[in-house]
Amino acid sequence: MPVMTNGDGEVIGLRSPLLSSVPNLVHGFTTRIGGVSRGPWSTLNLGHGVGDDHSRVEENRRRLVSCARLSALFGVSQVHGSNVVVLTAESHTETVLSENADALVTRTSGQAVSVRTADCVPVLMVDPLVPVIGAVHAGWRGLAAGVLQAALVRMVNDLGADPERVMAAMGPAIGPCCFEVGHDVAARLASLGSGVVVGGENGSQPRADLFTATRSALRAFGLRSTAIDKVGECTCCDERRFFSHRRDKGRTGRHISYIAIQ
Repeated sequence: MPVMTNGDGEVIGLRSPLLSSVPNLVHGFTTRIGGVSRGPWSTLNLGHGVGDDHSRVEENRRRLVSCARLSALFGVSQVHGSNVVVLTAESHTETVLSENADALVTRTSGQAVSVRTADCVPVLMVDPLVPVIGAVHAGWRGLAAGVLQAALVRMVNDLGADPERVMAAMGPAIGPCCFEVGHDVAARLASLGSGVVVGGENGSQPRADLFTATRSALRAFGLRSTAIDKVGECTCCDERRFFSHRRDKGRTGRHISYIAIQ
């Protein structure tokens, strides 16, 4: 699997072999390794507003931008919904950051679109012919609200993508091994596809498979099975490499997953 390393040889990010085959495309899914944060946010916390020191987060973000050679890193105020921001050449990072949304799409070169996660599924997408790209924050609430479909609709209707050409990569997220949910949540998720809810029989606690839910949504929209990649494993299981909101009871950092057309 392709990886991204810093000057000390530390693996600070993972890349999708599928997306890596696309010319003039840069992307990555960061790990928690390679930054300057301390305590529960050690070391590469890339999210403000989680209790970490502001200057340390800024240094971590500077390292990411430098290592990945990004010119403009766009994110939004994530709210676990289905709103999508369509960037234009005139978009500004600070203005976009104030928008409540969970997906960004663009066809402007140099604009890196990104999402922050600590258990939810980060999804990076590209139609290499246009080209057009998208980044989606897909937690269980967003998946139930149709955030992936909403992002793909904007990519197709606004920016000219074709679902049969779109390629998608799912980054590290909490797996069904660790994601126990209540029976009410399981009932909402069951409609997303076969295998999304695991267990729950005879009074046992059901578990949710967000990877299966994500793949089902992408396939239902028209993406080919061979055009969907999965990068990394369960964030909750791997404390050395990943932050996990569930494992760390909310006191943890955030990864960034990004994609840009050069």
